[in-house]
Amino acid sequence: MQNGLLVAGYIVVILGVIWQLFRWAIKRGGRHVKLVDPHDFVIFLEEQKEKILERFVQLDGAVNFRDIGGYLTESGRRVLPGKVFRSDELGDLSDNDLSKLKEMGLQFIFDLRNRREVKKKTDRIPPGFPFKYVHAPIYEKEPKGEYLPAILFNRHRLGDILAERYFFMIEKRAEAFGKILSHFADPQNFPIVYHCTAGKDRTGLITALILSILGVPEETIVADYSLSNLGFDHYFQEFVEDARHAAMGVKDIEFQGFFIVHPDWIQRILDHLKEQYGSVERYLIEKANMDPLTIDQIRANLLA
Repeated sequence: MQNGLLVAGYIVVILGVIWQLFRWAIKRGGRHVKLVDPHDFVIFLEEQKEKILERFVQLDGAVNFRDIGGYLTESGRRVLPGKVFRSDELGDLSDNDLSKLKEMGLQFIFDLRNRREVKKKTDRIPPGFPFKYVHAPIYEKEPKGEYLPAILFNRHRLGDILAERYFFMIEKRAEAFGKILSHFADPQNFPIVYHCTAGKDRTGLITALILSILGVPEETIVADYSLSNLGFDHYFQEFVEDARHAAMGVKDIEFQGFFIVHPDWIQRILDHLKEQYGSVERYLIEKANMDPLTIDQIRANLLA
């Protein structure tokens, strides 16, 4: 009996030491985090600087809902405004927001999130509203095996892992992108909005593909992508208030890599598509199984 109690005591001590070492390792996991100001990553093109805020649709329940129209193409044409919108999640829309979207004539909503995300916060679309909602997840299984070690021990790697995930989506989920973009060939589907959770990563990739086939210069595509950094404060504050990470005993700001987009990330994707396929259009045809005539029709629908 006494020996058993002694062994149990040793086990408790050993487990306590292991737990303290684990907590120490977690705290050290943020030692290489370099704090940045997300607004420093926002690129304001000279021709757009005056009108940048006009892109954002002011809503009570979404901070990153914006028009991708109005951009000038390399051939001198212009992307039609009021046709295609990108956004963050739509689960917090107010009645005024819904009325505004109805007034805009919104027809189609593509939800790029996975089932877990949708279940957590379903898009708010009351019965009777004209919007057609389509759940079109870019991926279902989240890469927890990639994120968890970084969250615990290498928080400076969070942004890098997110950027690397772009390559997975572009190569492994090409057909999902193709199916979504095919709906842009039907003129009856506009105005369209597509969104993920924060409207920056999956949504950013879709936007880059659309603007590329429309002939928008890469510097403009990268600049548009960078505007999601304007929503950093909102989503980071939501993360802080959620407080699921509080038990780890680390600083909130060490997780900022999850909520930033770096212009280099989308530029690397554009470079990859050119190197591997020759162009974004060839990628969509060869990898995403899109018909060239479908792409031509998208241009006809969205270019002035």
